[in-house]
Amino acid sequence: MFGSENDLWFDRNFLLTSATEGLGPELARALVARGGIVLAVDTNAAALRHLAAEIGGGVVTLTRDLSEPAAPIELARWIADEHRNFGGLICNATGAACTPGPGIAARILAPLSVLGLLGTVLPDTGAALTGVAVPDAPVTRGIARLTTRLRDARWNAGGRGAFTSALVAPGMSAAGQDARYGAANRILDAVARRAAILRITPPKDGRTRAAFHCPVAAPRGT
Repeated sequence: MFGSENDLWFDRNFLLTSATEGLGPELARALVARGGIVLAVDTNAAALRHLAAEIGGGVVTLTRDLSEPAAPIELARWIADEHRNFGGLICNATGAACTPGPGIAARILAPLSVLGLLGTVLPDTGAALTGVAVPDAPVTRGIARLTTRLRDARWNAGGRGAFTSALVAPGMSAAGQDARYGAANRILDAVARRAAILRITPPKDGRTRAAFHCPVAAPRGT
């Protein structure tokens, strides 16, 4: 239940990258609705201010370009110094600039490296909720399969490093806001379950969240 002290989301800080792009705004709204505090990072300062004002609370913004080499270190230091009640990372790579190609790896690896850096100062970071939302394409499906193998590797037997890959079909950007918000909540639900992979397609009628087809892998150990 949202709002309890034992809830996975309540009063915890969640790093959301590319917060103003693609499904970023809906992911921010969904996190705040669950009681989380969004650490929204993007390169567009004006769009970040608009997002924070629109949601009306629960959003802390930071303007950074994750392609810069020092950005992961700066983000890790920011979280360790000011937002230690860290709940996890939602790496959003669903914006128009995230074409499925070699460059998308940087959009994923830079945020994930923040978790590695935080692990030295925040011991519980290894158990953080972690989700990666990417366009559904051959290269990203390959990344999702690779991460599934890594999470099942012997060194990760405890599942502490598990994270969810959400493959978002083309056309989601043209879906209505309710549909995009439904997709964001499906992603967060899968992340909470530590599911391996889910696939999201836009509803055919464009009207209801229930029209999403999101097969989610069962959590390990269930």
